[in-house]
Amino acid sequence: MIQNGIVVETEDVSLVYKSLLEKIMKNGDVWPGFDRKTKKDIKVKEVRPFLLISTNPRKRVINPTGRNLNLPAVLRDASDLLEGLNPGFRNRYDSYFKYWNRHKSDGTVPWTYGELMRGNGTDQLENVFKLLKANPVAKGRSIIYFHPNDSASLYPELSYPGIIDLHYRIYDNKLACWVDMRANDIMKGFPYNFFSVTTLQEILAGWLKMDVGNCYWYVHFAQVYEPQFNRVDEIGSDSVYQEHHPIPLNVPRKEFKKNWGLKELVEKNARKGKYRLAERTLSRIEHPAYASWAGTMLFAEMERGRHQGRKVYAEDLERVNEHVKNEFGAWTNRRLLSYSAK
Repeated sequence: MIQNGIVVETEDVSLVYKSLLEKIMKNGDVWPGFDRKTKKDIKVKEVRPFLLISTNPRKRVINPTGRNLNLPAVLRDASDLLEGLNPGFRNRYDSYFKYWNRHKSDGTVPWTYGELMRGNGTDQLENVFKLLKANPVAKGRSIIYFHPNDSASLYPELSYPGIIDLHYRIYDNKLACWVDMRANDIMKGFPYNFFSVTTLQEILAGWLKMDVGNCYWYVHFAQVYEPQFNRVDEIGSDSVYQEHHPIPLNVPRKEFKKNWGLKELVEKNARKGKYRLAERTLSRIEHPAYASWAGTMLFAEMERGRHQGRKVYAEDLERVNEHVKNEFGAWTNRRLLSYSAK
C-alpha cells in the first residue's frame, strides 16, 4: 500500500477484482462527482495511485459472480478499437445493446478509442508495428490518445480520454504493455478497458511473431461511483478461468487478417438477420479463438433478433454455441446459453 494507493500483481485479474474494489471503498478518499445519467451530484471513492500488474493478459475477461459483464458489448468495443472507428459508429448500435436486456452490463459501454489511435490521418498502431519490427531492441513505442487540440472538441462531455497512452516494449521476445490512465471507473469501465487493451497487446504481439508479456496498468485516480457502492458486496472472488485456459490470439499478421475479416463478415450478416449465411461463414474461420469471438457475436445477434420478433430456432442457437467453446466458452455456457429460445 502506498498512502491510500494500490499496487497488486496477479495472473488472473478476476480473482483480485473484488479485493481491489473493497480497498477502494475502505481506503479511498471521498470526492464530489456528477452522474451524467441522473444529472445529480454524487460521491466518488478514489485511491491514487493504482498499479495493477497482469502477468497473464490473456486472462482478460473480468467476470466474477455478480459482475454480469456484457461479453458481446466487450467484444464489439475491442473490435471498434482495432478498426479505428469513430464514436458516431456507436450510435448505430443503440438497438444492438437495447435488446440485450438479459445480458445487461453493470454500466454503459465506454466510447471507442479507435479514432484517436487510427484516425485523423495517422495510424498509430501501424506505426508502432513497423517501428518495433524494424528495431525490436528499441526503448519502446507509444500510442497517444491525448491530443490537446482535439480532445475537448471531440469529447466535450467527457473532458479528456481516460487512457492517455499505451507504451510497448519487447523483453525476452515478449511484448509488454504499459497503460497510463488519467482516471478509471474500476467497477464499470475497467473490465471493458482491460479487455480491449490486452486484446490489442496480444494481437500486436502476433503481428511481431512473439508471445505476449506483462501488462502494467497505471491509473492516476482509481474510482468507484456512489451508485455502485452497494454493488461491491455482490461481487464474487471467482474466475471464469479457474477451469479454463484461453487460446492465444497472437497469430501472424496474414493469418490474423484472414480470420478477422471472416469474423467481421459473420457480424455483418448477423446484423442483417442472415443467420444461416453468418453460420456458414463462421465455419470458415480456422482459428478457434476468432471463431469463438464470431460465434459469440452471432449468438447475441440471434438473441436480439428473437426479442425483435424474428424467427429464431432453439436448435440453431444450440448449434452456434458449439462454436463458442474455446476462448470464451466458459463465459458463454455460464451466461448466454441459459437464455436460448424455448
